[in-house]
Amino acid sequence: MSDAICPVACACGTEKLVPITLAGSVFKCEGCGTEVNIPSYRELKAGESAPQRRPIHERIEERLIANLLPVENHCVVCNAETSDLTYVSVRCEKGGVKWLAIVIGVFLFGLVTCFIGYLLAFWFYVSQKNKGATYSGGRNIQFELPVCVCDACVLQNGTLKERAKPLLERTPLYGELLQKYPATEILKIRMLR
Repeated sequence: MSDAICPVACACGTEKLVPITLAGSVFKCEGCGTEVNIPSYRELKAGESAPQRRPIHERIEERLIANLLPVENHCVVCNAETSDLTYVSVRCEKGGVKWLAIVIGVFLFGLVTCFIGYLLAFWFYVSQKNKGATYSGGRNIQFELPVCVCDACVLQNGTLKERAKPLLERTPLYGELLQKYPATEILKIRMLR
């Protein structure tokens, strides 16, 4: 069992897979540079059967409420130490299919094709209803994400709104959010100096 690998997460959201033989030691986070304590052997073993992590939008919301973001105190572009914050307002849409639209569409199709259409509508409704978790209504998730960006990097070529997504991707937690919701929309940018 000495070659077992366990995930250990930093407060910034970066996760690293570490051998269980490193239990009780420390590693430097690749995302934010802070030292992360690796739990004891017993805690790592207990974590193997632990439930999966909560969704990314819940973890970000929790850290925003607790005022734990941003984790880093350095510019995400040039790595220079800074306290300059840029707030990027984003809207992530959780995709889904609305049941009413499906049923109405199939029902209208049924009116046109008469009896065969009704049978198809009934079959489609019954076959999709049993898949419950596959189709869920969409829900917008909106955040104002703080990012450390120094004055020199703010003034680089291009507008900050155009560069917002690449800036967010440089922070592991925000990068995970953008990966889960690739159609994330940048609403506005507010700089705090």
